[in-house]
Amino acid sequence: MTNKSHKLAAIVFTDIVGFTKQMEKNEEQTMQLLQKQREIIFPIIAEHEGKIIKEIGDGLLIMFESACDATRCAINIQRRLKDEDLTIRAGIHIGDIIFKEGDVFGSAVNTAARIVPLAPPNGICISEDVKNQVKNKEDIKTITIGERTLKGVDDPVKIFCVVLDESAEVNRDKKVHILKDLWQRKVIQILGIYIAASLLIRYAVFSVVSNFALSPHLVSLVWIVLLSLIPTVILVSYLHGRSKTRWSRIEMIGLPLNLIFTILLVSFLFKGKDLGAATEIKILKNEQGEKIERIICKSEFRKKIVLFFYDNITKNASLDWLQYAIPSILDYDLSQNMFIQAHPPSEYMYKFKDAGFNEGVGAPWMLQKNIAGFYNFNYFVTGSFTLSGNQFNILTKLYETESGKLVSEFENKGNSIFEIIDNISVNLFNALELPAYQTESSKDLPVSEIYTNSMKAAEYYTKGKIEIAVNNNWNMAIDYTEKAIIEDPEFTMAQLMLTDYYFNNNEPGKAEKSLQSVMKNIYKLPERQQFLSKFVYYIIKQEPDKGMAILNMWTELFPEDIEAHDILATRYQYKNMYAESIDEYRAILSLDPDQTKYISYIGDLHQALGNYDSAMFYYNRYMELNPGDYKAYWNLGDLYLDMANFEPAAGNLDKALLIELSNINVSLSRITVDLRLGKFENCEKQYLDLLKICTTVNDSCQVYEALS
Repeated sequence: MTNKSHKLAAIVFTDIVGFTKQMEKNEEQTMQLLQKQREIIFPIIAEHEGKIIKEIGDGLLIMFESACDATRCAINIQRRLKDEDLTIRAGIHIGDIIFKEGDVFGSAVNTAARIVPLAPPNGICISEDVKNQVKNKEDIKTITIGERTLKGVDDPVKIFCVVLDESAEVNRDKKVHILKDLWQRKVIQILGIYIAASLLIRYAVFSVVSNFALSPHLVSLVWIVLLSLIPTVILVSYLHGRSKTRWSRIEMIGLPLNLIFTILLVSFLFKGKDLGAATEIKILKNEQGEKIERIICKSEFRKKIVLFFYDNITKNASLDWLQYAIPSILDYDLSQNMFIQAHPPSEYMYKFKDAGFNEGVGAPWMLQKNIAGFYNFNYFVTGSFTLSGNQFNILTKLYETESGKLVSEFENKGNSIFEIIDNISVNLFNALELPAYQTESSKDLPVSEIYTNSMKAAEYYTKGKIEIAVNNNWNMAIDYTEKAIIEDPEFTMAQLMLTDYYFNNNEPGKAEKSLQSVMKNIYKLPERQQFLSKFVYYIIKQEPDKGMAILNMWTELFPEDIEAHDILATRYQYKNMYAESIDEYRAILSLDPDQTKYISYIGDLHQALGNYDSAMFYYNRYMELNPGDYKAYWNLGDLYLDMANFEPAAGNLDKALLIELSNINVSLSRITVDLRLGKFENCEKQYLDLLKICTTVNDSCQVYEALS
């Protein structure tokens, strides 16, 4: 009967790193390593009262009475071998063993053997049981490398690496251990597959959104959800990637927390954002009273762009008109796409003039960015052009307004400005990454078909617009625009602008004739201009109800069009619908807070309604924003006059006359105050003095009417 006994012991396994490969290269030299191992390591084991159970190939099985002795022995061995060409690793576990016939058996022996491969070269790994025995020893320091599932061991074992020194090498080994651990647990592989699958899902969602007119926010939503669930993927793969184990407490807490975080994140990032269709159906009534159905892009999904003047770097002043023409024609071309809301720079001339750029051109980039930001445009466009022989080279730059980031920069060359602008539009569509349904569902006719194909006509037309924008010269504008129409009688946009110029120059007969030419080719105009043309046409024909129907359609389809709201507000006033008119002016102010004249208009309407407190509020607000404007004091003076509060009325009207001495309307209001106060003696003389400074028939008629 053989003797065997049970005891608690610390088991150390070692092996020589790369022994098998070295044997293949040089067997004799490698065998010398075994002898060196005996010469160096055996005495150290004896010093720590360890017992060498046996040599197993290149490895050693060693037994110690305590975990501390075993660990200290392993540390001293590794330090001794630091400068030798012998590299080993060691694994240590403590547990119950069976000692039989000079050999040892048991689960503790198996566990120690499985720990050895986890140690790095010149390293030592220990189990959690050993860690618990040495944790209070100041000379033994460890770092955790996580739990491991060991072959032949039922439950995962938490493994620690013994720190031999505090050098960068130890830190590097730690990183290597972490990466190796993640790889063995298939975390890296599973995470890679998840990210690849997420990219495919994102692409699939983008394709669906692009082809079925859905909200672009859906792509971001799906991507955010997929990314936010990465912690769950890492946790599950780390705990179950290498083997099937029971669900742990950390998963039961971590997974719900990750899900709750994802829900909260999505709720925060996408609060108030439309996640449905990118388009909507509007049921409208046309001027004939018929119901029509229109599919339009929701305002949230329109790309809002402001186009600034292009720089002329040809050194040829005769081409300066192109600085204005290029963005104007480009705006005309882009207006065909309902998913883009473009605005030409002429709409913001007052901004350039306020900044000292009276002609608008040459404005610095930062001013352009500020203008785009003030009006909440998503993007702004700048550019320049050169001429080599007969070939134009137009450089266009598209910027993101909020960040100022250059989104795209491209050059277009050619002999025809109109063809170049067609190509610029296509490049902008691509740079803005318009989904497929946005480009396919919008018409994109060549600009030469809907604008003009005559460079000379375009030049005259543009110079006419410059005369209005820069010089406010209606006669010169009319002259240039008439020349444009002579060059191209089918130039419908020029006909429309000429109609406007005639009206403003008090030539209604010519305006009506010009409008008839517009109506013949109205299909060439952008839809906004079509609405304007039809409205004026019906007003001239004395069909105001049809005109109102046109205005209602215009504001429904283009809720951000200030001109539409302005005209509708005026029509409401003709019908004594002052409350509705106020709503339209408020809509304008929400779109463009700088248009402070509408604050004054709202005050006028409240005054007409007898809401004096509200009128006072708006007039004071207008005066705060425009302290040097005589109208601010005139408004208040007239309001006080209406309220029969004559002293402040006189004071405010006097201030207005100090600023605008010869203003007939203010002077008439001031005389009215004196009449209401009973100061009749000087009033007739004041009326006669006013007649002497009247410059128009209208002014004279107003004075005679007051005299009578």
